[in-house]
This record gives sequence, structure tokens and C-alpha cells, in this order.
Amino acid sequence: MSEQTTMPTEKMDEMMQALETMQPVRTGDILKGRIVQVRQDGVSVDIGGKAEGFIPAIEWGGNHLEEAKVGDEVEVYVLRPESKAEETEGMVLLSKRRADYERAWKRVQEAYENGEILQVMVKDRIKGGLLVDLGVDGFVPASQVVIPSG
Repeated sequence: MSEQTTMPTEKMDEMMQALETMQPVRTGDILKGRIVQVRQDGVSVDIGGKAEGFIPAIEWGGNHLEEAKVGDEVEVYVLRPESKAEETEGMVLLSKRRADYERAWKRVQEAYENGEILQVMVKDRIKGGLLVDLGVDGFVPASQVVIPSG
């Protein structure tokens, strides 16, 4: 005779409710996740769905994959809801670089709409102005450069 265990009705209801509210991921979604594994070729991320996501090293942003730490929270952009690559089959294909870009571009748009001035990091001085970094690369014409006194 086999012994069956039953799940309390409350727990079952909670699980069913969680399943009902779980939205499928779509290309272009920006999600928060937690890093569960760092490999040489990229980072595996728990995005709270049925499958984990994977950020290929090239989509991490720059050459800073060594900054990725298991347990860290990371914001990611969904490139493809399900990877076709053999080593990441069934995983959601993600990009941290694209999420960073989208966040920075939104900041630029909001500043423009509100007439705000942004402080940026100068990467290089080039003919006619400055190459700057504000999460995305930008160009500031020399005529628009304000150098604070002091």
C-alpha cells in the first residue's frame, strides 16, 4: 500500500494563483533577475519563470564579465524568448548591454522632454566636440560644451 501526501489547500491555491499571474516573456521585455551561474561564455539568470535566462558574454556589456557574481540582481532585456543554441536550449536569451542602453536612452529622452541638463563622462575629445558616455555613447558639439568654473 502506498502512502500519499496531500498538499494543504492554501498552498495549492497560492501555487495556482502564482501560475495564473505568470506572464510569458516577450522580446523587448526588461526584467529583473538573479545571477545563478557565471561561465566563461556568459551568465545564467533566474528570471522567475519556468526557464532560466542566459546572457552571452558579448551581451554582458564591455569586457566586464568578471564583474558578474552569483546572487547579484541584474536588469536584462529579452532578446529571444527561447534560445535555439544547443548549449542554452530552452533558456530565454537575454542582454544586459541592451537593458543598460534602453535605461540610458530613456534617461536622455526624459531629460530632453523636461529641459534638463545632463552631466556626462567625457570619453574623448574629437574634431568638433566631445565623445561622451552616459550609458550610451554620445556626441556633444563644441558649441554646446559648458565647462564649469572653479
